Amino acid sequence: EGKKKKKNNARYTPAMAARALADDDDDDPVVEELDVYMATGLGDQLYLFQSPLRPAHNPYCGTSSATMRVDSKVKPANKAVELRVELETGSDHFDPRRSSDLAHKANAPPKDGSQRPLLFPTKQIDTLKLKSSECPMLTPYCIGTVGNGAVHLHPLTSVLQLHPDLDYIDEADRRQRPAAETKPKEEATGDPLGNLTVKVMKAESERAAAARKRSHAFIQQQRDEEPWTEIEYFHSDHDETHNTRRALLCEDPATTVDFPMSQAAYLHALHPMTAQSQIDPEQTTSSQVASMSLDDFQLLPPIDQVKFILLQAQVVRYNDVVRLVKKAKPGILLDALQQHAVLLEGNWVVKSKLLFHNEAEEDSQLVNPLKTSSFASPEALARARDYLLYQFYDGQVVTRKQLIEKTKLTPQDLRDVLNKVAWLDVGRGWKFAHDADNDFILQQPAIVSSQVEAWGRLKASVSLDGNRRASGLHSPMMASPHLAKRDPKLKEIDMSLRDAIAKHNVCTFDMLQQFVPQDCIFSEQSLKEEHLGPAGLREVTVPVKDGGTSRRTLYVKASHGPEIDQLRNAILGLFEKEGTIRKNNVTSACPKLEHQIDRFYTTIMKELAESSGGAWTMKHSTAKP
Repeated sequence: EGKKKKKNNARYTPAMAARALADDDDDDPVVEELDVYMATGLGDQLYLFQSPLRPAHNPYCGTSSATMRVDSKVKPANKAVELRVELETGSDHFDPRRSSDLAHKANAPPKDGSQRPLLFPTKQIDTLKLKSSECPMLTPYCIGTVGNGAVHLHPLTSVLQLHPDLDYIDEADRRQRPAAETKPKEEATGDPLGNLTVKVMKAESERAAAARKRSHAFIQQQRDEEPWTEIEYFHSDHDETHNTRRALLCEDPATTVDFPMSQAAYLHALHPMTAQSQIDPEQTTSSQVASMSLDDFQLLPPIDQVKFILLQAQVVRYNDVVRLVKKAKPGILLDALQQHAVLLEGNWVVKSKLLFHNEAEEDSQLVNPLKTSSFASPEALARARDYLLYQFYDGQVVTRKQLIEKTKLTPQDLRDVLNKVAWLDVGRGWKFAHDADNDFILQQPAIVSSQVEAWGRLKASVSLDGNRRASGLHSPMMASPHLAKRDPKLKEIDMSLRDAIAKHNVCTFDMLQQFVPQDCIFSEQSLKEEHLGPAGLREVTVPVKDGGTSRRTLYVKASHGPEIDQLRNAILGLFEKEGTIRKNNVTSACPKLEHQIDRFYTTIMKELAESSGGAWTMKHSTAKP
């Protein structure tokens, strides 16, 4: 409706792009289709001038450009332009006294006795010299003119940036130098005997000659040797300028330009997109991963999108993955993260076997984005990285000496292992380089629990000294070896209790009972005897705030992982003993946990307690039933 018809099949229109690149652009309709024409009226004489130090509303030539005097000259071969623009000496921003002082110094007779022309005959700096520098064009550009239902494009020869050239300051400095300093060194130290020095130079090879011609000194010499050509400058509203501007339009719109590309090929050249059938995540090389466009990325299955994110970042937060992988359900994302990464302080760290793998293994098609020059085997690098990650998981600070002794790797290999996962705390050692994502830890207790078991398997697989290591991990989440053999009713109660703690963090028995199905037999005695371990709960008995000596039993989550549990258990012990605590109580009771206090104190207290005037009291520990 109301759209113009295309005149040939070789033209590119916005409608074609919209149909080819997206299917859901109904909210961005095409309002008009324009024919595109190619103009060549100016040949290779069209240049774009940029003034990066000047705003568009205040050009160098001033707002009344028709009355401004501009002298111009060019060096066509080197694409250099020099403009001398008249200054507005009547402006409030012009300082006549300072201008006169600078002009006097620039016009001063040289102390070496030579004759040089006056730079400023008016004895005022009333002009500004602009010198150009060429900006390399990484791709061909055109100047476009839109009008009468068409777009006219004219190829651009070059882009030149104009900068003020204050060479008169250097000239004033040279004129003030003594004659001895301005004479060439050969003249000042001439040989009184008149001996000549003869130098014999080796014949220059073609390679050396090519390198010399590419050098800055040679290019600058070529620029200096080309003479300036004086040209006439026409202001933007001059008749000659209007005539030249017409050359930007195609002279014969009826002429059809040969267009050898198909519509699909032209669209691909403008906006490269790999067809979905061409993307094989298992065969994608590291360079393709690094240069993959967002459109190609979104064509991948969600699991492979997560994999590519991990390979590039190595350490990511769950919220960042959700933001990037937009069309996947949370369950799919969590499954993909657990498949390709391990959880460390709430962050997902890519598994070492994805970064370091044996390229020669026929059954391994995993991407290896790390380009290492190591002579160590990929297995050794992966084991070393797993060892490092487990030390971070265990809350340790690792020194360089310790790493070298344990891994037997070179310093270069260690840099590959430490890349993106560690930072150096000077005087102490290497630490995990990312802050804990405590929100994820608190929101996903089941994932955290399963990752405790994954870390146990990882520790057992690390054999840096040739011996298999036993897991030895202690966690209340792993306390029930026959959990799978439990009665379905008991399992249902366990899950209900976990839901209650996940929602409230701290519960009384009555609160827990509200989550248990009515058809399940449940008492406080059975809770303590049968469900604390399997449900991942812990009993805490704290003084009641009623002025008496009575105590109340509360239930909290048993564990958040080794990185938090040591401090959390100490805080729970203080609550059981004191009832109300402050931060200085924790600091005094746990002097060796200063690092954990700085990182986790606020998170733990917000989970377990309520604050009033800097004092913290366990939730639901009041005298009210």
